[in-house]
Amino acid sequence: MPEVPQNTSAAEDSSEDRFRLLCEASAAGIFIYQGVRNVYANAAAEALTGYTRQALLAMRFWEMIHPDFRKLVQDRGQARQQGDAVPRRYRVKILTCQGTVRWLDYTGARIQFEGQQAVLGTAFDVTEQVEAEQALAHQKEQLAVTLEHVSTGVLSVDQSGCVAFLNHAGARILGIEGDACGRPAQDILRLFDERTGQAVPDPLADALQRAELITFQRPAVLRTGSGAERLLTCRAGPIRDRQGEVAGAVLAFEDVTTRRRLEEEAFKTEKLESLGVLAGGLAHDFNNLLCVIEGNLSLAGHCLALGHDLADPLSQALLACERSRGLTQQLLTFARGGRPDLSPISLSALLRSTVQFSLRGSAVEAEMQTEPGLWHVEADETQLGQVFHNLALNAVQAMPRGGRLWVRAVNLELDEAGSLPEGRYVRVELEDEGPGVAPELRSRIFDPFFTTKPQGSGLGLPMVHSIVQKHGGRIELRSRPARGACFEILLPAASRPLARPVPKSAPPGAEGGRVLVMDDREAVRKLLVSMLGYLGFESEAAADGAAALELFRSAQRAQRPFDLAILDLTVPGGMGGEETMQQIRRLDPACPGIVASGYSSGPCLNDYQSMGFAAALKKPFRLEELHSVVDRALARRTKRDRLADEEDLLSPGPVAVE
Repeated sequence: MPEVPQNTSAAEDSSEDRFRLLCEASAAGIFIYQGVRNVYANAAAEALTGYTRQALLAMRFWEMIHPDFRKLVQDRGQARQQGDAVPRRYRVKILTCQGTVRWLDYTGARIQFEGQQAVLGTAFDVTEQVEAEQALAHQKEQLAVTLEHVSTGVLSVDQSGCVAFLNHAGARILGIEGDACGRPAQDILRLFDERTGQAVPDPLADALQRAELITFQRPAVLRTGSGAERLLTCRAGPIRDRQGEVAGAVLAFEDVTTRRRLEEEAFKTEKLESLGVLAGGLAHDFNNLLCVIEGNLSLAGHCLALGHDLADPLSQALLACERSRGLTQQLLTFARGGRPDLSPISLSALLRSTVQFSLRGSAVEAEMQTEPGLWHVEADETQLGQVFHNLALNAVQAMPRGGRLWVRAVNLELDEAGSLPEGRYVRVELEDEGPGVAPELRSRIFDPFFTTKPQGSGLGLPMVHSIVQKHGGRIELRSRPARGACFEILLPAASRPLARPVPKSAPPGAEGGRVLVMDDREAVRKLLVSMLGYLGFESEAAADGAAALELFRSAQRAQRPFDLAILDLTVPGGMGGEETMQQIRRLDPACPGIVASGYSSGPCLNDYQSMGFAAALKKPFRLEELHSVVDRALARRTKRDRLADEEDLLSPGPVAVE
């Protein structure tokens, strides 16, 4: 430090000493310049600039300043010495002795030094802070540029819920023109539930309040100020300051209206294509069956004319009809859910008959292995037979040159609860020697309409899966490439004994009775009247419920009431079977009814008693099936009549009859 001139006052000497001590102890770089020259610099100034004190005192005060700021510092320093008003504090860049750039936080003040006007400058090195601020500003600039060029809308709010930032895409999606900053976000963001139409909670408000990420599980409907509606996906989250406190919230949203519309159109197109494949497959199968039916019936006509035996062509036509029934049941089961009509059945007998029939005419041989004393199962025999038929056909298609199909069935008790409840089950395995199923396809084999066969409908295995599940069971595939495929099925064992088979009864003849028939199809009405006539019944037919009720009332007035009503479940444009039966029971509570339908599901077929019917008849049906159902319904009426007679005998007085 240069010598401070000696003054005569001891107080001044003491003041100079204190000044020198304070400057040398200061962590801030201190400079004093008069005119254009530095006249003082402390040790911190040396450390700050890299120059020695002697070098600093030999410089003009602006020489160590970076060229970008040199003119500014020179002008302000001279103006300050002249007493002009200039900023006291600002940031400048300097060049150190080593040529590096440092940032200083500089403060200048006008003072008296050695009796003359001078400037006292203090400086702190803020290079790291400035570089951090510049990096942050650069990041903010990059982020702002990025957000302005993305298609996703970005909206941020402050703690009060007012808009702090809205990018271009967000303004376009929200239908905002002009600057939205400062407006309450709830004024421009009105969201509603897509299904219910109710307003949904504000995601930004939730993010501010709960201080966590908020994600909508499904898109929400945005209603803009112009009344337009758009479908948005939204995610909101809190914005935290350096102390971790919530300082605001940000919302990212995307307009998926067009995407949803395209997805729906693609889905419709895919389904139409799948339905086309399905329709083609069904038409192919039905054409084959109709060919067998029509051909054998025409052959039977010629045989009848020539006096030949009709048994073989008629049996072949009947067998094709049975296959047609199975095909329609398969479609109805898949389309409507097909709730099974459960009853105890012999699984071993069903397996053997179904698999042998399915393999007939193929080069595949069945190896049957069933455990002795195999438990019976609770099942719909028709539906479960379709399961085994489809799996056997799947094996035939997998082995076009022939092979073996192992069919195994064993009893199994599940002790540990898993995907199925604990209890008794029968495990059935159908394992082929085909090429197996590729690993990437195993997760899709039960998907509707998925097929690897050029002529396949993609309904076989999905229908199998659906039926097994509705029986309370489980089906799984085990397969390795070139090692075949094995389908494992678990079915609940029956808790009831097998029902005794109903013997085929002869036509009742003299037993007779009167039956009311209602069906909207004339061919079905004629068939029922003919079958009932063969069984010894007199019948009358109507096309809808209203006409049937008129026939029923007329028969009562003529004192020739009907003993039974067979009613079609569904009559397009007219009164159906359920409502007709309710009216009949008001006229004659003792008259039993049979509900008839071509659908495989529905409360009237699966729970017909709760609807007031005594029995159910599934279309198509054979003469034997009609006879059995009629006998069952009339037996219930006979039982009711017998109980009524017993009540009459026990009655203490006369009974009034309306």
